[in-house]
Amino acid sequence: IFWSRFKRVDHRFHNANLSTITPLNTLPNPMERQAAIIDKLRRDPQDSWLLIGPPGNGKTYLMAALYRHAVEDSLRIQLARNESYESVWWASTSVLLNDHVAKEMDIKEAPDPYVTERKIQRVIDRGLRPRLFLDELDKIAVTSFKIRRLGELVNKVYAAEGQLVVTANKGMDQLSALWTSDEAETILRRIGGDEGAHTLYVGPRE
Repeated sequence: IFWSRFKRVDHRFHNANLSTITPLNTLPNPMERQAAIIDKLRRDPQDSWLLIGPPGNGKTYLMAALYRHAVEDSLRIQLARNESYESVWWASTSVLLNDHVAKEMDIKEAPDPYVTERKIQRVIDRGLRPRLFLDELDKIAVTSFKIRRLGELVNKVYAAEGQLVVTANKGMDQLSALWTSDEAETILRRIGGDEGAHTLYVGPRE
């Protein structure tokens, strides 16, 4: 059950683990800064996080470590209740939203979107905490439909006091300028603003 939850996570990140992760001198990010970042994540692994920074500094690896923690925590709760139900989701933001577009257009043989409002609500109805991990938020080709659907998913998790963990190369100010809509502003506030996650810059300097 545990490893079936990792089918959407690149195999390069399957060994990511908060309890064993250590700074690497192969990263451009200095080791002392890496250690401080890891320490922050270890202190609050169930909180929501926005991991921002340039490519190659370990954002996705850190998210995978948080994802492992979330999956383990969720399974402990569920197996104690003698059940197994997916309540932690990992997705490429662009792939997920493209699947929603295909479904909306009723494209033949389009896959069902991996995460939907209905799936999130089923988790909530079971008394579980929804946890959504979105990789590369800034890579989506923006349309009004995608922004609306992203907002629906984010708001559903946020309203249930779930966990949102997101990676992006661009900061929230940059995304706000690119997305340019009131709905986008709400999404960004809940992902990385005063209303939402801890924002953590994963890079050599802030």
